[in-house]
This record gives sequence, structure tokens and C-alpha cells, in this order.
Amino acid sequence: MGTTFRLLRIFLGESWHPRFVTFRHPAPANTEWHRRVFGCRVTFGQEFNDIVCSARDLEAPNPGADPVMARYSQRLLEMDHGPQTQMSDRVRNLVVLLLPRGHCRVEIVAQQLGVDRRTVANRLSVEGTTFKSLVNAMRRELLASYLHEGVRTMSEVAALLGFSELSAFSRWHRQQFGYPARTRQHKSP
Repeated sequence: MGTTFRLLRIFLGESWHPRFVTFRHPAPANTEWHRRVFGCRVTFGQEFNDIVCSARDLEAPNPGADPVMARYSQRLLEMDHGPQTQMSDRVRNLVVLLLPRGHCRVEIVAQQLGVDRRTVANRLSVEGTTFKSLVNAMRRELLASYLHEGVRTMSEVAALLGFSELSAFSRWHRQQFGYPARTRQHKSP
């Protein structure tokens, strides 16, 4: 529930709070922590675990919405995410959501997964990868899709890939591909 709440706040803004939250389990001895975290009425011993929001919250504009991300997200949703899902798959799923919002940092991903950053790093290491390499691979994949789509400027693409400045995107591009981003239309991905 905490992870879902944090994801909703990423999309709806840090000031967003649900109308109320319900839990199936009985109330703990002290419920103050729950009320402080969720910022609303919290009830226990209910039929469902729920985060209840207003209808207008569901109609809030999504500044990061775009067709490439929608197609990629659909593929992620269709994948089997059973209990044996690898850490790298779980991290990729969060990276694709967090990149366009500029929140793609290992600390944020670890928080969303309910672990600390060292746990993320250790599990990725066991799988033979790193957080940075997963982010770079995702950026390369999304860059190819955005360029293939051909309707966005390089500044827009840079922002969707999580770069706050075009210059940071340009440095990353040169490091990844060995040539400047401004010559990209002449090269293949």
C-alpha cells in the first residue's frame, strides 16, 4: 500500500492525499504513523486494502504521457510478474515510469521496492548488472523508439529520458554512441 501511495504521489504531485485508506488487517496499537504517512483517515479491519481518491484525481493530466511510453508500459503489464521476478525486471519497470518525471534515482527505486539502495545494488550484481547500466539501456531503447516515432524535438526526447538539461543529454549521448546527438538523424540507433 505504501508503494502504491508513493507512486500515486509521483503522478499526482507531492501535495496529493487520498480521501481515505483502508486495511484488511486489525489496527496496530498505535495508528498515528499510518495517518501521518497517508495524510488522511485510515481504517482497519476492512474487507479490502484500498486507497480511495476522488474522481477528479483520476482525470489529472499526465505530463509524461506519450504513445511510446504507453506502448512500452503495455508490454510491461503483459509480462508475467510472479514472485520469482528478477530484481533487474522490477527495476526496469520502475525506471520506465520514473525517467520522464526526473525521479529516476536508485534511492527512489529502492524506496518503491521497499528495500535500501544496497539491497538493489547487491541483487543487481548477482544478476550481472548495475542500476546505471539498466538506466542507460532503457534510455537507449526509449531513444530509438522516440526517434523512430519522429515527432519530438531532441529537447523533448532529452526530458522524457530524464535529463534536466539538453547539455546533460548531449554528454550522455556522446558517451553511449561516440558521436554528438545533433548528428543523430544521420546515424542509426
